[in-house]
Amino acid sequence: MRPDHPYYETIQQVNRQLRHMWVNWGLVPLGLAFILMALVSVLRPVKGAAEPEQLALGFKGVMAAGAALFLMGFWLDGRWTEAQRLARMVYQAAGGNGFRPSKAHLALQADRIMDSLMLSTKALTVIGLLIGLAAVLGAAAGLRFGYSIQILLLALAFQLFIYSRHPYYREVMLAALNGELVAEEKEGK
Repeated sequence: MRPDHPYYETIQQVNRQLRHMWVNWGLVPLGLAFILMALVSVLRPVKGAAEPEQLALGFKGVMAAGAALFLMGFWLDGRWTEAQRLARMVYQAAGGNGFRPSKAHLALQADRIMDSLMLSTKALTVIGLLIGLAAVLGAAAGLRFGYSIQILLLALAFQLFIYSRHPYYREVMLAALNGELVAEEKEGK
């Protein structure tokens, strides 16, 4: 997008907001989780030779919780930010129940799209924090550092997933600002 575009500054602001949230509430806490996990592993080393089955069961439990959170975040984001769902929401908010709203009427509802995108981003951020916390709790529960770091890598992968969604969010926001976020008409109508 070029600087002379009418919505250049708005999209740049959205970009800054998304990046700020991702760094401050995603990456920084992930780094803190790594530090806490390392401290817990050093201060509370695994004592004796734990049963391999018990260790594996503990790792599987914590990893399953982290993976479930990852999948829940993936599903929620797909549901909350799906373009057709957002288009229907804008269409109804613009009074599209009795008449077909113009692009200008649809564009006036762009703030609803932004709210939905930010809600999804906040939910994803909380889920990412919980996955990072699972790694710390796993270390506190006696998992070896290598197992805990794998869970933390899952949290990092989740943060990369969140970041990968930012271009889509900008694209949807730009379409909303231009009044081009239009719901597909159902066949038979």
